[in-house]
Amino acid sequence: MSLQKSSDYNLKKGDLILIAVILSITGIAALLIMQQKRGDQVIITSGEAKETYSLNESRTIRVSCESGGYNTVVIRNGMVWVEEADCKNQICVNHKPVSKNHESIVCIPHKLFIDVKSSRNNDIDN
Repeated sequence: MSLQKSSDYNLKKGDLILIAVILSITGIAALLIMQQKRGDQVIITSGEAKETYSLNESRTIRVSCESGGYNTVVIRNGMVWVEEADCKNQICVNHKPVSKNHESIVCIPHKLFIDVKSSRNNDIDN
């Protein structure tokens, strides 16, 4: 058994084209993500209740769920996050604050959905 030297692995034209295509797709995806628009509304859905709040107005909202639990949602500095919840796994509390159009936070045990929306048209989605 003999080991090949690294110089024996020559890239062919097809390999270089494939690498260029992958890098191009990655670059385009990164640009689209960076250009994503900030949202200006927060839609909080819990069970049958659905409320819309401005992302530009600071407030703290205590959302009670049907099973008796709760989530404390904070809107501040154009971002929204779950500050406190009495659910077991705390995934919603550990989620980073969201502020861009179509970002969301979900608390499955309490059936809580927090969605950021933009009232302005987004050229990417249209």
